[in-house]
Amino acid sequence: MEVFNKTVKRNWVCSNMIALVRFLMLNYIHLINVLNNPEKVLKEEL
Repeated sequence: MEVFNKTVKRNWVCSNMIALVRFLMLNYIHLINVLNNPEKVLKEEL
């Protein structure tokens, strides 16, 4: 969790981040980009 806090600019609730990571494991989307700006990336990719 600390690695993400240092890398990602946006604050995340742990359960929300885990749910998003589980979803992204099925897709080819860059995790750090999604965690920084999920609305933009998901709108472009999906």
